Amino acid sequence: MSPKSAVRHSVQPGPAMRALAWLLALALIPVVGGVDECGGGGSAVCTVDGETYAAGESFPASDGCNTCQCDEDGSVACTLMACATCTYGDQGYPAGATFPSTDGCNTCSCEADGQVLCTAMACVPTCVYGGQGYNPGQTFPASDGCNTCTCGDDGVVSCTTMGCVSCVVGDAVYAPGDDVPGGSCESCTCLPNGTVGCTSTCDACTYDGASYAPGEAFPSDDGCNTCTCREDGEVVCTAKACAGTCEYAGQTYASGQSFPATDGCNTCACSEDGLVGCTKVGCEGTCAYAGYDWAPGSAFPAADGCNSCTCDPAGTGLVACTHVPCEPTCTADGQSFGAGDPVPSGPCEVCVCEPDGEISCVGTPCAPCHYEGGTYGPGESFPSSDGCNTCSCIEGGQVVCTEKACACDPEAEWWRDYVGLGDVCHLIDFACPEHTEYFGNECGCGCEQSDACPEWFNCMPPAPCDEDEIAQCPYSGIDY
Repeated sequence: MSPKSAVRHSVQPGPAMRALAWLLALALIPVVGGVDECGGGGSAVCTVDGETYAAGESFPASDGCNTCQCDEDGSVACTLMACATCTYGDQGYPAGATFPSTDGCNTCSCEADGQVLCTAMACVPTCVYGGQGYNPGQTFPASDGCNTCTCGDDGVVSCTTMGCVSCVVGDAVYAPGDDVPGGSCESCTCLPNGTVGCTSTCDACTYDGASYAPGEAFPSDDGCNTCTCREDGEVVCTAKACAGTCEYAGQTYASGQSFPATDGCNTCACSEDGLVGCTKVGCEGTCAYAGYDWAPGSAFPAADGCNSCTCDPAGTGLVACTHVPCEPTCTADGQSFGAGDPVPSGPCEVCVCEPDGEISCVGTPCAPCHYEGGTYGPGESFPSSDGCNTCSCIEGGQVVCTEKACACDPEAEWWRDYVGLGDVCHLIDFACPEHTEYFGNECGCGCEQSDACPEWFNCMPPAPCDEDEIAQCPYSGIDY
């Protein structure tokens, strides 16, 4: 009788079976070095993965969690505990296990080699909160910084309602730890007790025994000029002539005050109309320089503002000056000014010559504000460019505006591109182009560009537009 034909079923072993087969094969590794080459008996040793172990010695298995031992006959025996070979989301999983992905819609599995493989289905967010999409079951922080929200299967976001300690500044609410807008030289944070703590980020100025904050303006000690504290801690002052004072050789004198002339032998006095009058006694050996007569041996600044000169002590009337290279100077109204020197300016600003030769100016309390092409006086209020907030002109020419949320108007919001209107935003998926970001409000959702972008770029000849600036503002119009 012919034998019955056999049917074989090929079964692919799973990850756990492959690990068990490897361990069983490892247990059958032949003895290496158990008998010496000359035929004499020797102590049995085991060789695993290039490492040699003596009989009775234990060592870690290659799976990282079991332990093996070298037996007297040169064979290897290992424990067969199940190992959590994959780590995902702070959890351990054994080979072959499946588990949910952190995105809430895909599934992951633990491979025998310790890798985690996940499906890559596109997830459609069901809930939209704070401009972000979330899937059913996902939890996320509430906007108040202390409560927690959950996305429901019906697309409704529900949040806990614990009482939160927060900081209220104007119409804005900040959670503890949040950065809070401060002054130009302040770094402010919402503290755990609900108060706002600020630290200064700029150097204070000391002038005539008093301290001033950067940007603060105050009267000069001459009683008529105005000084301003710069962010680097330096004080710059206007240099206009004051009624009842006199300027002589770089010094200021009060009306009626007498003082020595630069020639060393005459005397000068300051009159009420700001003019200096000096006696005209003939002096021996003086030097004439820059409109003044200087006494023999006296030192005085050179006309370039950085070198110094000396009148010949021998009385020859000759002037000797140093000739070191000068830093760049500033020129205004035909006059030259050295680095750090105040430069005459208008009544509502203080200007100073910078080391690079440029003149920088800061506004004083009476400086006007410039906003969206308009000019406004200190204390004056005017509408913000968003059409719903209000701005004010404060001292120093700075503009501050309220920051309340405005009612949305897709037709008027030129800086935005509404991709979806109404409640369809949770059903659509889109990506915002470069230099824009996602927004969502009660009218819909889409992409918006920076609020620093103008509504129109004037590219009319002869001044061409900056292509890089235009690229930064894809929703602004262009006039050619």
